[in-house]
Amino acid sequence: MNKSVALILAVVMVLGLVAGCAQPTPQVIDRPVTVVVEKEVPVEKQVVNTVIVEKEKVVEKQVISTVVVEKQVEVEKPVTVVVEKAVQNPVKLVFWHPQQPDDFRGKLLDSMIQEFMKEYPWITIESVYQGNYTDLYKKIMAAISAGEWPQIAVSYPSMIAEYMKANAVIPLDSYIFSKDVGLSEEDMKDIFPGFLEECRIPSFGNQYLAWPFTKSFLGMYYNLTLLKEAGFSAPAKTWAEFEEHCNAVKAKTGKMGYAFYESASTFDGFLYSRGVRQLDPTETTAIFNGPEGIESLAMLNRMIEKGGAVKPEGNYADQAEFGKGNVAYTIASTSGTNYYKQAIEQGIGAGKIEWGQTNIPQADPNNPATVMYGGSMCVFRSTADQQLASWLFLKWLVGTKQTAKWASGSGYMPVRASAAAELKDFFAANPVVKEQFETIVPYGIPEPSVRGEQEIRTFIEEAWTASITGLMTPKEALDDAVKKANEALARGRE
Repeated sequence: MNKSVALILAVVMVLGLVAGCAQPTPQVIDRPVTVVVEKEVPVEKQVVNTVIVEKEKVVEKQVISTVVVEKQVEVEKPVTVVVEKAVQNPVKLVFWHPQQPDDFRGKLLDSMIQEFMKEYPWITIESVYQGNYTDLYKKIMAAISAGEWPQIAVSYPSMIAEYMKANAVIPLDSYIFSKDVGLSEEDMKDIFPGFLEECRIPSFGNQYLAWPFTKSFLGMYYNLTLLKEAGFSAPAKTWAEFEEHCNAVKAKTGKMGYAFYESASTFDGFLYSRGVRQLDPTETTAIFNGPEGIESLAMLNRMIEKGGAVKPEGNYADQAEFGKGNVAYTIASTSGTNYYKQAIEQGIGAGKIEWGQTNIPQADPNNPATVMYGGSMCVFRSTADQQLASWLFLKWLVGTKQTAKWASGSGYMPVRASAAAELKDFFAANPVVKEQFETIVPYGIPEPSVRGEQEIRTFIEEAWTASITGLMTPKEALDDAVKKANEALARGRE
């Protein structure tokens, strides 16, 4: 008995030293943890729990101690969680994703999973295609209701917020900042800031509930050959230039200046490039009906009236018309580059036009911004070994070599700046991708990840349609959409 007391006292002394070394970052604890000792550490204005998590130690088949921390507590420094360096027991993970197995991206993903399993032979990953993002989301919500979910999945951050509401996914902070299996300060700086921002969910204490994976950006595809015919030597850098170019292309060549379709992400790009966001900083109030949003739709109406902007009929009709050489500008995802290339080859013919993709026009070109979007990874609650193995996979995927390989083969963008060195030859052979990486990627800002965002996107697109068809003025349409958006946000907080 005396030996046990002495052991506990010794651990308490060591734990006090560990607590004093924690580095400041906000996070929240809301999951059960098995601890050796719990110690309260004073912090300015509040108290945090600093714990060392280990696998359950058994003494005569009895667990030493288990503490369940249920209350969410905002902290000024991270909870230091020391996890094991590697899982040694065989672990199986089920991974749900939207990459078709017979598609080039699906084949690449499967080959990378095989590569990972060779490096981590005790981890087996079962890769399961579950349809597109909407199908995948519905299946995960059904799985959550049934209490049987995968260990890892790809989803949009706003969807992951829905999973977290059901307490089905885990925060990744303790793994990211672990001294044993986490990322260094240099690693975190190497990942583009927008990727990290997107993975932290404000409505859940800014914890990392997601991890970057299939990322792309909103950019402007341009047909420089057609622009030169209209008298311009370079793509538009401001919205005023964009409007001028589009109207001139129509007037001087008879072709389309801007081919568009209603898209919430494009509208967010209109906002970001004008210095504002869709929601306020707390993501509790919609603010997209300000002067910047109204001017975005008013500009489109002016261009439509003069023939400078056109909505072609059909799926991906803007891309198809661009491929035929009939359009000066489209605004779309960087992930569509391969499809634009194919459209050109099947349309006007490879090498017949000079084209590329750069950042969307800006209100202030010295402070550019655009939309970053795409799927992220999340880890679901499971066993300690499965959760750690899941993190090891997520961490491996964002390694410099892996993210460069994924980018070069998938059409998505690498998540690290250091990938540029790995992609030197690829960039030389694919100048459009190099242009995207240099002019678009550094300026990406994520879209909201709050519950209710899926509804808000629909309201924005409906407002866009109402404006261009004359059913409402831009202000009326956006005011109505904001009212509906705030109602959706309120429901999401219930």
